Amino acid sequence: MEKLIGKLINSDDLITSSALDDLKTEDLVHLKNALILLWKVHSNKDINDKAFRCLENVLSKEEFVITDQTFSVFNSISEFLPWMGEYRSLQSSNFDEFRAGKEPFEHLLASSNLVESYLDLGRKLYMLFDLVDEAQLCFEGIIKYNDHNAEAFYALGRLAERNNNPERALECYESCINIEDNHTYGLLQWGILKASFLNDYKGAVLCFDKVIEKEPFMIETYVLIAEAHLNLSDVNRAKQFIDIALGINEFHDQSLNLLGRIYWLNENNIEKAIETFQKGLDHQLHGDSALLLASLGELYSENLSEYDKARAFYEKSLKAKPDQPETLSKLITILVNIFQDFGAVSMSYENFLSNEKNNLSVYVEYAGFLVKYMQDYDFAAIQLNEVLAVDPENESALKVFEQIKCHLEDVGNDVYEDDDDADDDEFEGGGAADDN
Repeated sequence: MEKLIGKLINSDDLITSSALDDLKTEDLVHLKNALILLWKVHSNKDINDKAFRCLENVLSKEEFVITDQTFSVFNSISEFLPWMGEYRSLQSSNFDEFRAGKEPFEHLLASSNLVESYLDLGRKLYMLFDLVDEAQLCFEGIIKYNDHNAEAFYALGRLAERNNNPERALECYESCINIEDNHTYGLLQWGILKASFLNDYKGAVLCFDKVIEKEPFMIETYVLIAEAHLNLSDVNRAKQFIDIALGINEFHDQSLNLLGRIYWLNENNIEKAIETFQKGLDHQLHGDSALLLASLGELYSENLSEYDKARAFYEKSLKAKPDQPETLSKLITILVNIFQDFGAVSMSYENFLSNEKNNLSVYVEYAGFLVKYMQDYDFAAIQLNEVLAVDPENESALKVFEQIKCHLEDVGNDVYEDDDDADDDEFEGGGAADDN
């Protein structure tokens, strides 16, 4: 029977279809779970239909309904897409049905050719609907029964990065590479974490070298390996890789940005740095680069002290790409310290938060500005409430709230003392009038 199950779920479509035609009625009960997977999960409609006809001899009407509910997420994840409407709750609900009934099927699903459908489900739950926990259960379910699936380990690594768990991500990428030593994206992410988290730039270079060998036109890898060599103090080697990247795309903004910063920070060639940063601006195809504009702003502010130009470049950068908290912070610094333009500060915060509503630290910074420079405590409290609605224990927000509370108490005491004086004056004046 195991051999027949393998023939059904571990073969190409032609063999699977033929095996379904040859099934004997007395075998159907023993093959029920495999047939259910072929009906509900397999990507070939002809195989779906044949499996369904076989199951008509095995399942009751009630079992058909339950099975349909259990596996509904495999259809809904492809049929109800996020740009068609608000279907996140539907996908979450359908996955709950699957989670409740998946145990009898998961080992077959994870260890057969149908694993690709399971991987696809997890990817779509995460990438299309941001259902991170649900996606993780899919990938963990795969490696529970199939610990040689490189794609599942890679996916778990990406989720670990998303959850700010670089140690777990490194473990997952290492497992991925141990299974498939030339896994392009596993090597790429492993190298990125070696550099950014472990400061292991030599190890990162080894990873990136393998990626380049397999994918020689993946331009981002040349930037990453250049950055690694730069951190190893090998400026010439870094520039060699940047030259290769620019040979693929002469207007690639990350390559131009790194090269410009080398001219600026490593070689003190300010003129060449500005020329390089400006090369990626106002391009007829991709327009302005927020990255290069931000670097120009930083250079004019920190190196040349030309704050009008710095302000203009920072503002243009944020217009091109609003979600840049570091660039916003640099703009706010010169708006406050150089221009004392508090109206522009408020507008900059408002523009940022209208586009990026999930950055809690910017809400807190805005509240701090409103308290310190504008004395607008009510509006500051509104910003802080946005933070505390998401993170009730946010220490930074609570600290600013405490400042507001202390100020209002001080103001209240002052008013109370003034009121006492006013009452006394009124009382004394009234007495004098009565006496008269």
